[in-house]
Amino acid sequence: GGAAGADGGAAGADGGAAGADGGTAGADGGMTCSPGCGAGSICVGTGTEGGAIKVANDAGVCPSGTHATGIGSLCTNDLSYACMPIPSGCNGTVTCACASSLCAASHICRGPSDGVLTCVQQVP
Repeated sequence: GGAAGADGGAAGADGGAAGADGGTAGADGGMTCSPGCGAGSICVGTGTEGGAIKVANDAGVCPSGTHATGIGSLCTNDLSYACMPIPSGCNGTVTCACASSLCAASHICRGPSDGVLTCVQQVP
């Protein structure tokens, strides 16, 4: 099958409304911790990337649990977000080099970007 209609790509690209899980929508459709994390902790987003291709419907709405990628009508999985203590080895500055312990062994650490460290498991 071909791609879904080209007219479904733009909807949702602005991140949409705040999620029911208490996260706050970001400009890229992502979420963040809400309320924000306190001193000594960082927001960590965890989830999977890849898997079956998901596309928005004809109204441009992605399936539940996903958000628009901004690439045509493709949708990607939402991450779950939680505040986690910054490891002492980071000395207050979070990088994946010192904070990868916040990610599960099978996950790849990225960031932080906009105050969020992400831990994703890439699946085929």
